Order: sequence, then structure tokens, then C-alpha cells
Amino acid sequence: MTKKTYTLYMSILPIILIVILIIGAGYLLTKGDIKILGLNDNTIEVTRVKGFPTVFTTNKVIEKQRSIIHNEKELETFLKTIDETRQLKVEDKINFDKVYLIGISSKTFNTTGYETKVKKVYKNKEDNTITVLARELKPGDTCKIEQQQNVTADLVSINKTDKKIGFELIKEFDDCR
Repeated sequence: MTKKTYTLYMSILPIILIVILIIGAGYLLTKGDIKILGLNDNTIEVTRVKGFPTVFTTNKVIEKQRSIIHNEKELETFLKTIDETRQLKVEDKINFDKVYLIGISSKTFNTTGYETKVKKVYKNKEDNTITVLARELKPGDTCKIEQQQNVTADLVSINKTDKKIGFELIKEFDDCR
């Protein structure tokens, strides 16, 4: 009995292309949720401060606030501006050596059903700035609301940066169905 030897000749190019397509499809399916070799450079890590976003009642008429908070004193000023009763507290220990807080609040509303929330913080590559995208949710016509003065607020932390920070607001309606 004689053994026959067969040699298989295969190009490695199709295998490389298949691997690249699998990695590319995986990246597109995760929509940038996975940080791969600096490909997601426009995202910024955001941590929500415990207890926020929040809604609290007030008798004081205030204007909306947009603040970059660099230290404990600025945090105290922000909280005192929106809540003179000083019932609004930050439970988390904030290390201002490493992070800044982004504080936003609404104006005083006369009815319930509103929410203000930081939705996204991202880098603008064109002008090398950071934008805080906030959403203000308003109750629609079908929502059950009560007559009560209130203010909505949100606090998030981001890593310290020397970039200019701007704010953008999106207003949406809740249909409450």
C-alpha cells in the first residue's frame, strides 16, 4: 500500500479579510460602547451623582442654572441657589482634584410632571470643546399634573479638563399614555 501526499495551497488573504470583517461588524454592532484603541475619542466618562436627577418643591422663583462646579464652595453655592432650604444634599464624596461637577436646574415650574436630566457629554472635534446635552421633559396634555411649585435638577461628574464646556438643551414632551 502506498501513501499519497496531498499539498493544500491556500491564500491567507481571505482569512485576514474575514477576521477584519468580523471585528468591524462587532464594532458597528456595539455602536462605540467598547473603547477600541482610541477610536471613541469623542466620548467622555460621565458619572451620575447619587440622588440626581431630582425634583423638589419650592416657594422661591428661580431661573435655570447651568454650572461647571470646580470645588466644594461652588457646589454649596449651586445647591443654595436652587434650594434655599438646604434640604438638597450631595450624598457622594466628590474628589475635586480629579473631577468637575456639571450642575443643571430648571426654572421654577408651577405644576408637576417636569424632569431635567443630563443625557450626554461629548467632545466636539471641530472646535475642541465639550458639550453637555441636557433634556427637559415637559408633561403633555394627557398627563396628570398637580399645582405645585417645583424645580428639577441634575448633577453629574466628569474628569477634569481644560477644554471649554458649553450647554445644549433639548425640550421634549411626555405623552403619559
